[in-house]
Amino acid sequence: MSYDLTDDAEQPDGPKLPGISAVALLRARNGCIIAIGLLSAFLILWWLRMAYTDLLWYSELGYRDVFTKILVIKIWLFIGGTVMTSASLMINFYFTFRFSRGPSSLPINEDTMRLLRAMLVAAVFITVLTAAPVFGSAAAGRWETFLLFLNKVSFGVSDAEFGKDLSFFIVTLQMLNFIQNWVMGILIVSVVMSLFLYAGIYGLRGLNFVLAPRMLKHIGILGGLL
Repeated sequence: MSYDLTDDAEQPDGPKLPGISAVALLRARNGCIIAIGLLSAFLILWWLRMAYTDLLWYSELGYRDVFTKILVIKIWLFIGGTVMTSASLMINFYFTFRFSRGPSSLPINEDTMRLLRAMLVAAVFITVLTAAPVFGSAAAGRWETFLLFLNKVSFGVSDAEFGKDLSFFIVTLQMLNFIQNWVMGILIVSVVMSLFLYAGIYGLRGLNFVLAPRMLKHIGILGGLL
């Protein structure tokens, strides 16, 4: 009696890893853009409805000009804060990708690699789309601080130690403290997400995570700004 043992060493195929084709990825990307656009339009319309209701109320009370002035500065602070946050994060993430990109040695097919890369990029955009309005809202919430600074007048009394007018300590210093904390928050988000991206990209390349000189310089600059 004889037995054929030639196939005993062969292992069964493992489960197929999920992936996405280029066409499906393009459709998903377009769908996300449309969804974000619709959500943004809904939020803007919802905010306009509330702002218009408040405008009618303050107009009846005779404070239309006061409400309009506050509303305008809040809008500019929100837009400015959102744009500055988005630009800062996107520039930081650009250098993160640039300093860590390279070929991959993982034994996976192209569709799976495309899906993993798309998930990493999606994490970046979700971070920006979430952090930018949050920091913009934080800036708009301090409208009174900026309005006081723009309409600052001298108190006519100087500090005995530094020789500065008291308005500097009561108005200007308050605004500078907020800006310092606001920028520090953006830098913290940048450092955390940069480390996450470096680890993720190195993982996709099949490499152990180590801080290369360019990466170390990048993180060092962000840490120094903190």
